[in-house]
Amino acid sequence: MTDRPVDWASVRSDYESKNGTIRRICERHGITYGQFRGAFAREQWRRRNRRPVDRSALIEALYREFERIIMRLGSRAKPPDAKEVTLLGNLARGLGNLMDLDKADAAGKAGTPETAEMREIRMKLAERINALTKG
Repeated sequence: MTDRPVDWASVRSDYESKNGTIRRICERHGITYGQFRGAFAREQWRRRNRRPVDRSALIEALYREFERIIMRLGSRAKPPDAKEVTLLGNLARGLGNLMDLDKADAAGKAGTPETAEMREIRMKLAERINALTKG
C-alpha cells in the first residue's frame, strides 16, 4: 500500500454507497483490510447490508412464539419451572418494549393512539401470564 494520506470520507462514501466490494474499495484507496476495519469501528460506520427492521412483523413473530410456548406449557401436567417463567417474563417484556416503541413511533409520526390490536395483544398476554402463574 502507498504512503499517501487516506481520504477516509471517500472510503466511507464508497462503502456506504455500495461502490464495490470492501476488497475493491481497499484496493482503490490503497489501504489494507485492517485499516478499513479500524476506521469502520473507530468512526462507527453503519453496516451497509443491514435491512430495515419491520417492527410490526417482529412483534407478530414474537407474539406467535410466546403463544406457542404458552400452549406447550399449558398442555403439560406439571407447572412451569422458574426458568420457564423467567423466559416467559423476558419474552413478554421484550414484546411490550417493541409495542411501546411502535406506539411511540406512531404517536410521533402521526399522533395516533395505541391501536385496538395492540391493546388486545397486551390483554391476551396478561391473561396468559396470570393463568400460568396461578396454577
